[in-house]
Parts: sequence; C-alpha cells; structure tokens
Amino acid sequence: MSVVAFAAEQNINPQSINKIDLDWLNQHYERASMYSNTDLQRLWGGRILAGETEQPGSYSKQVLSIVDLISPHEAEIFQKLLSFLFYIDGKPYIIIHSKGVLGEIKTDFTYNDLIQLQGIGLISIDSSVFGSGYNPDLEFASSNPINCRYFQNEFTILPKSDNRGAFYILNGIINLTFPGKELLGICGGAVGNQSIISTCVEYWNENGNEVTLVHKREKTP
Repeated sequence: MSVVAFAAEQNINPQSINKIDLDWLNQHYERASMYSNTDLQRLWGGRILAGETEQPGSYSKQVLSIVDLISPHEAEIFQKLLSFLFYIDGKPYIIIHSKGVLGEIKTDFTYNDLIQLQGIGLISIDSSVFGSGYNPDLEFASSNPINCRYFQNEFTILPKSDNRGAFYILNGIINLTFPGKELLGICGGAVGNQSIISTCVEYWNENGNEVTLVHKREKTP
C-alpha cells in the first residue's frame, strides 16, 4: 500500500501530506502500514498522521518508535491507565498515589504492567515516594486555589506549603513522559471512575491539599 492510499484509508486528504517532513513521513508510514486494521497501533498511527497533517511537528519520531514497539497488551494498559488522568492547572497528570491503590480500586492492570509501560518510555515511576509523591511541575508560587478536572468533575485544590516556603500539590508515583503526553490526544476510550476520584480527593485532603468540588458537568453526547 502506498502512503497516499494509507492516508486515504485514514480519511486524510492525500495532498495534505506534502506538508509533512519527508523523513518523519517515511518512518511513520513504513511502520503504521504494517499493522492489521484491528490493531491499536494502526488506529493510533492513522490519528498521528492526521494530527501531523493538521499541524506538522505535533508528534516526535520518539513517539513513532514507541507506537511501533508497543504490544497490544501494553497499548490496552496505557488506555486503561488514563482512567487515572487528571488535569491540574490545565496540565495532564496520572494520579496514583501509592502502589496499594491498584488493590483498593478495581483495575484491569497491575504494578508490573506499569513497569512495562515505563520500560517502553510512556511513564516514569518514582518508587521512592510512595504515598508522598512530589513533582516540581506541581509547585506553585502561592496557596491560591488551582483549577482541576477529572472527566466531568471540576474542582479546586489548595497547594500545601512546605519547609522551603514553596506550595505544591501531591502528585503520586506516576509521571507521564513527553511521548506519553503526546499519545494522550489520540488514545481515546478512557472513562472516569468514581472510586478513583473519591480515593484521590481523600488522599489530598488527608495530606493538606484541600479539595473543593466546583461542579460536575453533564456528559456530552
């Protein structure tokens, strides 16, 4: 199959691929066209190509390599992991505050599955901070409420002060890598879980990050 035919299969105007860097296009097409129509890799590959035609430079060659190497099981685990996806101050974070959470909340993946995702470069695990995760990206200049969202739930969190005079929000043990963040927009299929937000809110409140629910939006059709 030619790259033009692959683009047409993905409902992409073949003429728009002329805007894409040739090396990037050759690397992407060579891999994405090898997968069957039922593979998540092919679905993701089509969405990546569509995004790249809309805005060249949207996806790195690194994320292309990961999509090429990821197994169907790992792809499914990454999608399921997005049930723990929160947006804090407009930025995406996976909030799993301890290894034990995976036993408290019914999930279809294990800690060993997360190790696999770390191995292929989609997440990083900070095993030294179970229960008291810290991420410098979640450090703020004041204790003013920070806007947050978990699917249809919108709320605010008050950053907690530390002995350095800084203000921060506890993040947990999982950080999305840059390629992991790149894949967020193309995965789809994740659903919220009331047990997850309830557990996270309890965790934040117990550790000094006061949470206030703003409202719960209705699902869009």
